[in-house]
Amino acid sequence: MSSRYVCRTVMLVTALAMSVPVWAQVLRSSPSIPPPLTLHDAQRRALARSPALARARAEIEAGRSETEYRSQLPDPVLTLGAQNLPADTLALDQSGMSMLGIGLSQKFPPPGKLGLIHRQLERDTAVLHYRMQNLKAGVVRAVRRAWLALYYDDRALDVLHENQALYRRIEQVTLARYRAGRGQAADVLKARLASDGLIDQEDTWRSKRRQAQSRLAQLLDLPSFDGITVTQAFPRLPAIPPLQTLLANLVHHPVVVAQGDVIRAAQLNVAAARRDFYPSYEISASYAHRATPGVRAPNLVSVGISLSLPLFPGQRQDARLRRREAQTQAARDQRDDLLLDLRRQAQSRYADYDALTRRIQLLQQTLVPEARKTVAVSLSAYRTGTLSLTEVLRAQRTVLNQTLRLWFLKTDLARVTADLDYLATSTEGHFHAH
Repeated sequence: MSSRYVCRTVMLVTALAMSVPVWAQVLRSSPSIPPPLTLHDAQRRALARSPALARARAEIEAGRSETEYRSQLPDPVLTLGAQNLPADTLALDQSGMSMLGIGLSQKFPPPGKLGLIHRQLERDTAVLHYRMQNLKAGVVRAVRRAWLALYYDDRALDVLHENQALYRRIEQVTLARYRAGRGQAADVLKARLASDGLIDQEDTWRSKRRQAQSRLAQLLDLPSFDGITVTQAFPRLPAIPPLQTLLANLVHHPVVVAQGDVIRAAQLNVAAARRDFYPSYEISASYAHRATPGVRAPNLVSVGISLSLPLFPGQRQDARLRRREAQTQAARDQRDDLLLDLRRQAQSRYADYDALTRRIQLLQQTLVPEARKTVAVSLSAYRTGTLSLTEVLRAQRTVLNQTLRLWFLKTDLARVTADLDYLATSTEGHFHAH
């Protein structure tokens, strides 16, 4: 008996040992499921892989290179030539006036203009830098909103799944009453239709969830949205400063600071245009060698300076100056519009923040608990025949709608917080996205 048991044990162990490589191969070949994506990881990935941010960094590098080469003097000009050659033979030794010459010339803009151009180009590069900061904040806000949309769809599907169990419970109560002869077949059918309606609603919500996955995958620069999931824990967003503090700090928002540098660059352009009322000049020097042998004549050296003469400023310089002054004023007006728009956004979103906070508190503390109590009381009254099934289903539908509403308001509050955090982004403070 014992030997037969030992043989069976050995055979079983051998079979398991032979099948282990097959199991390992199956595990290795199965695709790995990515872990749920936290909001912080989504922000970090988007900032690292955003094509828009890559273009912004390339534009900054291009701006620095442009500042380097455009603020330099133009290249000097080298001149080589032969002078006073006979027209018929072009021989160097036929005429005593024939010469070989070499010259060098350098152009100079009006005094001070080159330095103004350099400072203006530095301001242009600073504008690109601040706009990239604003772009970073905008990318983070977009990722937060897309992540929260997917998070809300997941919570909504959870709520619908939980309510299916409650509807099945109502269906069982109606079926028990019908079998006991105290209910109607119509109630059983009505309860079953209500339960099936949740299944159809779940299918609709899954389609919305796929759209949210697609939006998030696009922001994360992923080739496919299959398998993208988010964590179940509600995200913690940065604290929002008081409204007056937020409004006061809007002047330090990257988009406003960038526009301030646009104004400064335009002012430097105006100063450079004023320099055009002064002449530009060119300095040249040349050396000429007598090419005729036997001719005792000295070689020649020539130096000179050429000046531009802005004699008709009304046709050139005045028009250019007026154009750049108008551009400066337009830049000031645009900064005022930007600041006014940011203030309106801040006040509007802050009002939404306060209203959502009060509504969430009302739902959590009053409406949802009372709706759930109403369902329990309604179901008990239906069992005793003192309440119709329609009232029970209406009470249950209220619980479903209020719960979905609560999750929507929670995620909407988080979206408003993301908007306010974007508005609180400052070039002088901590960038919340990091």
